[in-house]
Amino acid sequence: MTKLSLSKATLMVMAALAMPAMSLAQEGATCLGFERALVLAASNDPSVRVARSNRDRAAADLQEARSLRRPQLSTFTRLGVGDTGLIDSQIENQIGLRASQRIIDFGDSRLAKEAAREDVAAQESLILDARASASLDAGLAYIDWLEARDQLIATEDRIGYFSRRLEAINSLLATGGATRLERAEVAAEKANAESLQFEFEFRRDQAATRLAIATGDRALPCTVENYAVPPSQDNLVSGVLDQMVGDAIEDNPEIEALRRTRASLDATARREARGRLPVIDVVGIASYASQDFDGNFDLQTRLGVNVSVPLFTGNALVAQRRRASAQAARASGELAAAQRALRQSIEVTWRRTLLLQAQSVSRADIRRFKQEEFKAAEIEYEQGLRTLPALTDIRLELEDAALSEIRSRFDLEREQLRLKALTGEISNVSDHTVADKSSEVF
Repeated sequence: MTKLSLSKATLMVMAALAMPAMSLAQEGATCLGFERALVLAASNDPSVRVARSNRDRAAADLQEARSLRRPQLSTFTRLGVGDTGLIDSQIENQIGLRASQRIIDFGDSRLAKEAAREDVAAQESLILDARASASLDAGLAYIDWLEARDQLIATEDRIGYFSRRLEAINSLLATGGATRLERAEVAAEKANAESLQFEFEFRRDQAATRLAIATGDRALPCTVENYAVPPSQDNLVSGVLDQMVGDAIEDNPEIEALRRTRASLDATARREARGRLPVIDVVGIASYASQDFDGNFDLQTRLGVNVSVPLFTGNALVAQRRRASAQAARASGELAAAQRALRQSIEVTWRRTLLLQAQSVSRADIRRFKQEEFKAAEIEYEQGLRTLPALTDIRLELEDAALSEIRSRFDLEREQLRLKALTGEISNVSDHTVADKSSEVF
């Protein structure tokens, strides 16, 4: 391959690699705000659609339970042949209507409706829980993107510094003002910084992919939002933990769903316990009947009371009652376990948030002190009071402090977001923000 063709191939590859970034920049005229990302993710997640379908199923069960105390109307036809009499199983030839109305069932229909209503409420809470989980995942991806962006900025600054230092050393090599060892050390640090740059670019692109899939929007996060989750100082004050846990147990959608499920299963268990009580219906029948196929049909009407009482079912009623009681007991245990787990998660997240808040302030101070130290060391190097390796070590300590400060700052934001999800605050993001377009451009 000639030099010309090789150069063309290189340019074509570079252009192909640049196209996705260019098209992404063109597609997203505005950036994606944090709260808008949460709302879009909550509306776009498939688990939310699954939860809504479960809610619709529960609503259908409630509609069915309500029909137990409503009039029932059906049509029927009977055909039969044979001799008349009591022992020949002869069936009159009939066509007619049957109407019935349940009047007394000793709580059967009431408990059926109660169980169905609680199930609908449980599924509504699970919709909120699915929305909160989707919002949390999108929020974490958003924060990861912001963190990778800040890490890239710090790394690019590091690359720029060592690039300038390498140019200066190359100029000094010709006059003997620098050694090849110094040049190799600086070149190695520059290459190391470039390697970190590739890693942070991958993390940024990975977060952007997660966010785009979660929200269905390819716009990038707003770069001016350095703090996606502002610290909630009220929740970080000592002494509010118990109140926060109590409120979370009341507001957390997963806990509410378990509470409603337990109530539904309790109602079902009480309904099954009444399985041997009678059900009394008023029944009316109007039909045209004939004893044979001579075509002479007479109108016949019947009105009466139908009393249905199960006597022997082969222990089926006992089994149904035991199963319903066991399911209700299991739901009660699951609720207690979830409440305990939620309390533990909130306490651990809350204490970690306090730690990260203090750590973030401390590491910001360390970064500032390292910046001052480096400036002083750079002056001393220019005056010949420090060697280049010593200056390089101080610069690397500054870079480590910068990356450490960025990491602790965004770790704090992640814990803040998780705390909001645990306490139910993230479920309160309203749908009207979907229509809000961010005017900030990147």
